[in-house]
Amino acid sequence: MKKLIAIVLVCWSGTVLAQTEKASLAGYPDNPCSYGLCASSYIYLETVNFHKPRTDCKKGFGLCVRFGVGTSCQPCEGATELSGYKVTGWLSVQGKTASLHLPLALEADPAFAKTDMSTFEIDEKMLSIQSKESGEQWVKGGVYKVIRTKEDLLITLDLY
Repeated sequence: MKKLIAIVLVCWSGTVLAQTEKASLAGYPDNPCSYGLCASSYIYLETVNFHKPRTDCKKGFGLCVRFGVGTSCQPCEGATELSGYKVTGWLSVQGKTASLHLPLALEADPAFAKTDMSTFEIDEKMLSIQSKESGEQWVKGGVYKVIRTKEDLLITLDLY
């Protein structure tokens, strides 16, 4: 469950992760990173459970959610990784399509042992991507084919 929530949050954070034509974005005046690096945001989901927050999320009955948000400078096209509950992926936008790259290691994760990883489903109005060039674009809801590359699971999403 934690991994599913982490994946959803990574996808959701696409509004701040997405960059149009990533290679050309590096070096823009609004980009705080040096040339060849792109600003990226991340959401770190530390805890989601049903214990009380005041007991350090270890006992009692309540809802405990701890997460953090931050930014860093990363290579414009980075590596994907699965480390514990943390999923590192990246998204690039070309016109009316977005390429979502997720780690191949998700397939081997026990949480997805019985999951068909050949398709990826996203609901309508779940993910928006913003850029100076094209403004806000939404990912069209639907079922998308997953392509396995040497490095990643690649999902090409339609935008409107």
